[in-house]
Amino acid sequence: MSQLVQRAGGLPGLEAVIVTFYDAVLRDPMIGYLFARADRGRLIRTETELAARLLGATDVRYSGRPLPALHAPLRLTGGHFDRRTQLLREAMAAHDLPDDVQAAWLEHVTDMRPHLIAAADDCGPEAGRVVPAGTGRRLMIHASDPKGPDGRP
Repeated sequence: MSQLVQRAGGLPGLEAVIVTFYDAVLRDPMIGYLFARADRGRLIRTETELAARLLGATDVRYSGRPLPALHAPLRLTGGHFDRRTQLLREAMAAHDLPDDVQAAWLEHVTDMRPHLIAAADDCGPEAGRVVPAGTGRRLMIHASDPKGPDGRP
């Protein structure tokens, strides 16, 4: 497990932040409707996996769908993305995550922005790439790869 994930309280700590985050998202008048039909348990599980991967956990497999293709039909705006980011910031603060963990997590979220907002119908080979903290390399999160984002099945 990466140091950033450990400093966040491990997977249980990340999951607690994600639960708080989705509680706020689902009640939010600006973006809550986007998640009305989503499986809350699946959202929490896959978002926790994604957060762990982004924070450098190589022993966690992301089991979700490719992010750009998943979000493209929603035609998200910058306002949607910014509201989601603000709710994530508030959830991280509510759980007193260390500043360096918050900064690393939010950096990755910001890096995903151009792949998920209105121009998200461009799901070319660069779409969905994120950099796990501390590795200096890119991580693909695409279902087209038969292996997980970490290269393992």
